[in-house]
Amino acid sequence: MKYFLLLLSLLYPIYGSIKIYSPDSLASYFRRENIRHSYANFGKIPYGTILAGRVFYFEDNPDFCSTKGKVILDREGDPDDDFSPIVLVERGNCSFIRKAKNVQEIGGALALIVDNQDRNPEYFIMVDDGTAYEIVIPTILVSKSDGQKIKQTVLDTESENKGKTKHKEFVVLMVDFEMEKPDDRVEYDIWYTSGDLHALKFLKKMKKYSNKLGANALMTPHMIVRKCHDCTEETTNCMQYDQEYYCAPYSDSVLDPRMVLKRGVEELCIYQLFNETGKTEKWWEYMKEVYECKGKNFEASCIAKAQEEVGVDGYKLNACRYKAIDILRREESAWTSSGIPYSPAVVVNNRVYRVF
Repeated sequence: MKYFLLLLSLLYPIYGSIKIYSPDSLASYFRRENIRHSYANFGKIPYGTILAGRVFYFEDNPDFCSTKGKVILDREGDPDDDFSPIVLVERGNCSFIRKAKNVQEIGGALALIVDNQDRNPEYFIMVDDGTAYEIVIPTILVSKSDGQKIKQTVLDTESENKGKTKHKEFVVLMVDFEMEKPDDRVEYDIWYTSGDLHALKFLKKMKKYSNKLGANALMTPHMIVRKCHDCTEETTNCMQYDQEYYCAPYSDSVLDPRMVLKRGVEELCIYQLFNETGKTEKWWEYMKEVYECKGKNFEASCIAKAQEEVGVDGYKLNACRYKAIDILRREESAWTSSGIPYSPAVVVNNRVYRVF
């Protein structure tokens, strides 16, 4: 299922809309002003659905860095039979992931985070730091001014509802998780290390989805590599290239870490060769065969056979291998600037998706 959802995110980038269902005064205000927002790249986005729910705000726990105090969600004011409480929280004092986890823990269906600066949230991405695997609810960031307007209306309606037994008003939002129509082509990057069995399994499974994407997408693989500034010739998990030492993190295979580095360079070279001839599907086939070599402990003979089966030009591959230092410098610089904390990862339009 995760591969299908990733395919959807590649073909149909989500944009959606937030509308005010009630009260009328708030709905009238936002008919003049769009509620600009952005989605976190963690949690599960319910593509193609509409979520309608009452907005809750807890004055004694505004940042929701814990679930202390009175944080009870009741059904009163919910617009339909599908109980979908939206919890509004303020940014700051802890991570977006901590806030989302706490909202989910008390039964919230959506975490609505109010930015602490007045800027366009559409240019800001809430990213997974590697700890968001348990989160299944969507998280949305709105601007400070829009969030404060919604928050104040929640407080005002709660104050007005005190003592009433009927004709109560509640702030209710409708979030439409729409999907844009396919563009001519989407570009995405895959970050991995050849020593990560999860990454190799992911590439094997993604092969058939890459075929479905066809000309609609352009994929570029990247290897995760770090430069070691205090390594020596005795360092066992790094290799020296042109007086520089490089290491491959995230290795859980039987391969020597230095061999993981060599294989990574080799795999990028093979992609480059097939990309030059417009046959990148051959690279996917090769990576599938590499994964199958795990049963033979990734022996050199198995890898060589895989290269032969997909038609790798050995002479051109060797020529590319001689440029390993250029590849390593390029990949290390790109990975360091990306800030990606885990492997494997897919980057689509600057959004990072954790796939394991």
